[in-house]
Amino acid sequence: MKLLFRNFIGRIAIFSLILGAFPVCVQSHETNDSLKSAFKKNISDTDRINLLIQLSTNTDCADSLIKLKFLLDADVIVQKISWREGKMKTNSGLGEYYFSCKKDYIRAIDYHQKSFEIATLLNLHLETAFSLVQIAKSHDILGQHDLALEKLSSALALNVNSSTNMGILGDMGVIYNSIGDYRQALICYNRSLAKLDSQMHTSHKAQQLDTLTRGGLLLNIGDIYLSMSQTEKALENYNSGLKLGIALKNDFLKFFSVLGIGKAHYFKKNYPEAIKNFEAALAGSRSLKQPMYEAGILDQLANVYIATGDISKAEHYAEASLKIAESNGFNEQLPKTYTTLGKLLSLRGNHSVAVNYLQKALGYCHQTKALEDEKNVWDALSNVYKKMQQPAKALDAFEHFISLRDSVYSIDKANELVRIDLQAGFNKKQVADSLSQAAKYELKMQKQQVLTYSGFVGLVLVLLLSFFIYRNYHTQKKYNELLSKEKERHLQHIEAQSNVLTDIAYTQSHEIRGPVSTLLGLVEIFNYDDPADPENKEVLEGIASVTKRLDKIVTEVVNKENDVHNKGKFKE
Repeated sequence: MKLLFRNFIGRIAIFSLILGAFPVCVQSHETNDSLKSAFKKNISDTDRINLLIQLSTNTDCADSLIKLKFLLDADVIVQKISWREGKMKTNSGLGEYYFSCKKDYIRAIDYHQKSFEIATLLNLHLETAFSLVQIAKSHDILGQHDLALEKLSSALALNVNSSTNMGILGDMGVIYNSIGDYRQALICYNRSLAKLDSQMHTSHKAQQLDTLTRGGLLLNIGDIYLSMSQTEKALENYNSGLKLGIALKNDFLKFFSVLGIGKAHYFKKNYPEAIKNFEAALAGSRSLKQPMYEAGILDQLANVYIATGDISKAEHYAEASLKIAESNGFNEQLPKTYTTLGKLLSLRGNHSVAVNYLQKALGYCHQTKALEDEKNVWDALSNVYKKMQQPAKALDAFEHFISLRDSVYSIDKANELVRIDLQAGFNKKQVADSLSQAAKYELKMQKQQVLTYSGFVGLVLVLLLSFFIYRNYHTQKKYNELLSKEKERHLQHIEAQSNVLTDIAYTQSHEIRGPVSTLLGLVEIFNYDDPADPENKEVLEGIASVTKRLDKIVTEVVNKENDVHNKGKFKE
């Protein structure tokens, strides 16, 4: 089911948060006159530079040459006095000039990059973050969403202040939403909302603006939930935004909230509630003098009445939408309204006029590069040609639809159109083309499977490698433990040997020395001249007694040494 105005408030509300955090001035022409008067006075060169930059900021893009001249005059003075901070400011101004007035996003990036480099060199975090955000804006418009997110992440890492971080997170949410990464978008928006709530609780300054910003964040979160088909959560956020709008008496917040509620009920196919809220939003768009939204809501109402089968009312709203879109040159709305009218005319059976409207829609899609709208046009054309019994054209239209949608459902529908083409007896070449496209898709799926299997194989190899590393580590650990135990046992053996040696030394110095001295004394008193001397018998008995004592001591020493030796052997 087609959803219009997705993320309708995102880029307005969130980028305003960031601009509110930086020194961006919007002044009246009357203020410009006072600035020019100040410029004529005797002031310093740095003051002249700041005044020229201020004058450029206050000048609309309608006077782009004057706006550019102010900046170039400022740059001349900057170069004359070699003021790096002034160069940073003029580069930033030139970047904004090429972004807003010339739509030359490449040059805008170049100038903001130069401003970023100087701000980084001067360690000016606020200006550095501002330059990164401005670069991100250009990358986003160029469709370089990865680069935009990279720059915003770098700006967020600077952590300048709560307000700046809140705005950067909001911008990241806008980009993630636009590329369909709803989970990341919700994370960014909720983080931004948490910072805002914290700021509101700690400070009473700008309370009304903070509350309005909170309402904008709630609506963005509601849009994401609606994109995720979580309509109840979407309605919860839209209704919270509506309550804030009523409390603040802010017509814009009330208008966008009611519009979101209408979209959610349309998604749920609760058409009475969708019509009621779309009608309220339509009245709001007229009260606020917002013809672009008025044209979009009228077209949406036409689609609701198509769904209910009330073709007359659907035609009334579609024609009113077309009138506003054509008179105001709303090129982004025209393909949507032409598509709706094409469907209605086809329902009336006026297929040829329906085709004309749908061809007009295609022309505007090529101008606006709106792929979603173009996809819907080709789908409608395919159905009209099918009703006209022109299966070849129906097949061609649906092949364009397939190339934009790129899904399995698209291929199934293409195969159905191929069967119609065969029944009508048309050229077999178209069958071959369709089958070729299906084969390409199949090949793409096979490549994806190969990549998936490769990933699994890689994971298995990593697990095996991890297992072998762990096993080797475990084995080495056990070996080290055994080695440590053996080392400890060996040290104990050495200690025991040392104790034995100490004991032996003690025995030699105390127990053996006594008997040896006794032996020497007995040998001295032995009568060698008269071996038959009766006293020699007592001497010999004494020698025998001392010798036995020495033998006992020596045996004890040998036993101690053997005991230590046996304990020190390795156990098998």
